[in-house]
Amino acid sequence: MAGAVVDMALGKMSEYTFREFTLILNVGDEVEVSRNTLRLLLSFLKDVDQKPRYQHSELIQEWVSQIRSLAYDIEDVVDEYTLRVGRLRRKCSLKCIANLPTRILARYRLAKSLQCINKNLQEMSKHASELGIQGIPSSSLSPIKDTNLTLRDDVAEDVVGFDHDIQVITDQLRDLHHFQDKIIQKCGGLPLAIVVLAGLLRRKHEAYEWSQTLERISHAPNKTDDRTHKILALSYNDLPHHLKSCFLYFAAYPEDYVIDSGRLMCLWIAEGFVGSDLESQTMEDVAEMYLIELINRCMIQVGIRNKMGGVGYVRIHDLLLDLARYEARKLNFCRSIRDKGDSTDLRRLSITDDEGVHQYTSLGFSIPKLRSLLCLLKYDVDMPSKSMIHGSKFLRVLDLQRVYIESLPSEIGDLILLRYLDLSFSVVKKLPSSIGNLCHLQTFILLGKDFRIPSSFWKIQTLRHFMVDSPIEPKAGCCLKDMHTMWDVQSGEWVRDSSLERMRNLRRLGLYIISSSDSKGLDNALGRLNRLVWLEMRGEALPANILCSSNHPHLRYLDLRGPLERLHMDNVHHDAPFLPNLAILILYGTRLESDDVSSILPTLPNLERLTLKDEAVVGSVLVFPKGGFPRLQDLSLWTIQDLEEWRVEEGAMPCLRVLRVWDCSSMRMLPEGLRGLTQLKLFDLHGMPVIKRRIEKEAGEDYYKIQHVPSIKIKD
Repeated sequence: MAGAVVDMALGKMSEYTFREFTLILNVGDEVEVSRNTLRLLLSFLKDVDQKPRYQHSELIQEWVSQIRSLAYDIEDVVDEYTLRVGRLRRKCSLKCIANLPTRILARYRLAKSLQCINKNLQEMSKHASELGIQGIPSSSLSPIKDTNLTLRDDVAEDVVGFDHDIQVITDQLRDLHHFQDKIIQKCGGLPLAIVVLAGLLRRKHEAYEWSQTLERISHAPNKTDDRTHKILALSYNDLPHHLKSCFLYFAAYPEDYVIDSGRLMCLWIAEGFVGSDLESQTMEDVAEMYLIELINRCMIQVGIRNKMGGVGYVRIHDLLLDLARYEARKLNFCRSIRDKGDSTDLRRLSITDDEGVHQYTSLGFSIPKLRSLLCLLKYDVDMPSKSMIHGSKFLRVLDLQRVYIESLPSEIGDLILLRYLDLSFSVVKKLPSSIGNLCHLQTFILLGKDFRIPSSFWKIQTLRHFMVDSPIEPKAGCCLKDMHTMWDVQSGEWVRDSSLERMRNLRRLGLYIISSSDSKGLDNALGRLNRLVWLEMRGEALPANILCSSNHPHLRYLDLRGPLERLHMDNVHHDAPFLPNLAILILYGTRLESDDVSSILPTLPNLERLTLKDEAVVGSVLVFPKGGFPRLQDLSLWTIQDLEEWRVEEGAMPCLRVLRVWDCSSMRMLPEGLRGLTQLKLFDLHGMPVIKRRIEKEAGEDYYKIQHVPSIKIKD
């Protein structure tokens, strides 16, 4: 865990703002000494991590604890410095002669603090050799990847398909087979122990590694000698230091809490747990890798899948939560408001009920080093707005979900280190103009109604995620090049003046109240937003060309609600497939010509779910052509009033499993082609009395078309 703190300290000294200020104030030499010494200590800590904690002497454990404290000291120095100079820059340019004394004082304080810390760091480096700790170069540590337990990928390519090679595979399996009795014995048949141990062993590829792991369970000390607790502790100790930080973050959450994975990853990023050295990888990509790795190690569980089958929500088992809380308290990583102890060095505070909120607001002292305040409440609780900060000027995370406040204090603008602000269900009506001073803010969430955002907010160029549930129109001319998520934003002048077009990193966009005057700007923007994964648009004039675009290779979810402009197929280039990775398409009231539906949608190569609703299609005949919709699994036709005849040609929708036909009142009969849908498992009909009579069991003249379907649901 000390390694994770050192990593965060190194990250602090690499942040752009800090590099810029140290260059201006000429204290780069001391920063470089700190950085180099921390890197050396990090290599020593990796050596320490090779052994379980119970095998370390008290001296080594104290050495690790002191390194963690020094790394925290560096974080404090960097944050204090960034805060001071950031406020100075707001008041006046650093080049201003009037600020020369303040600049000199800031330089002196920073240099003096770093000199003192560097002296201690170098002493700790000498002690490492005396304690017999050897450094491990970072290049020797392999990156996270999903590996196969029984057969390595490089071996599999050479052995599959030959008799001799089958014997090789059999021998490899036999090497591991004799471990089964030991595993059963160690786990005592307890489900959680089995699952977590499996997650631990899946990353071990040699028999001796399995043997060592099982031996460590036998020798691991535990007061209750409980098998499950030993296995859980061993699995935690086996985590690389960056995953330990992510795991310990669950200590902030109450029991049985279903955690939004998207918000969790944004929190990890705001805390500094996540970085990315590759241009092709964003911090969000890396955070998702960390999340999947914790799931694969069975340290957390998938709670709810999202619409595309990804991880929407996660949860943690009560025993693993107890472990996270125990380790977090011991390492001063995170505490609950109910935990007793000195708050002087408290860095993360969790509040999970109304009593905790009242306890926090009644504190008669400040929490000077607090970085994160997490209010994870199930019910709305009042909090005086001026009580939320408590002198915690270093706050990076302020999560005020369900904290009942109508306005934020203007002092919020002093928290210039803040990266994450969540005001969900807080009934905030107005934000102070000082919020524009939050020059490092990455994530802003406000789920509520009838609130206003000041124009100063749109000056924050570090914004990555903006999520609201009441349409807000961004300011025209805003420059948000790092934006990844814009949810529930209103179209308007900012779309017409190319502000949207400049957001080239957008992955998720929910754009509403689109008018015909936005058409040109929106069309230009969509042509350049080629990293979109998720897109929702609602309005009175939606761009139809998005349906036949070859410029959106990553788009997987598309939801269009409102009339589409006329589709001009003459201007469409057919040299590349349309929307090659689109999996889910929802069309509501789009009034798309049935001929266009028949010619475009069936060609989408990876479409799995299609919903056509409320005059999504106009025309009396709809044809699904031969070979069309090759991967479609779920089809819904709802209230398409003009549709009289639906034809399904041979070979169309070969993978269809679910078919819903609701309130298509003009349809005269079901298509003959339904007989060929051999994978169909559910047919759901609603509000269509003519069709209902035609498919009555045995007596209905169209019953033979669906008689092979295992589940048939019919409602008036």
